Amino acid sequence: MTIADLRKEIDELDEQLLKTLAKRMSLALEVAKHKKENGIPLKQPEREEQLVSYRKQMAKELGLSENFVEELWKAIIKESLRIEEK
Repeated sequence: MTIADLRKEIDELDEQLLKTLAKRMSLALEVAKHKKENGIPLKQPEREEQLVSYRKQMAKELGLSENFVEELWKAIIKESLRIEEK
């Protein structure tokens, strides 16, 4: 496999990641609607802790840096909350 082939594969994965993130943020809007309709607070620290903890465990199992995944998920959660607050 050439470096061009490898880069092409990385580019394809990056595109998939971005599409997945866009879908996740779209679902965050749906969650926000549900929360507002049912009087549920937008920010739920216990849920956030569960998400990060589970993702860190998955990272460990997959051989990824737990710190990296924790930072990544905190950024994703922060953006989801920003979208939910609109």
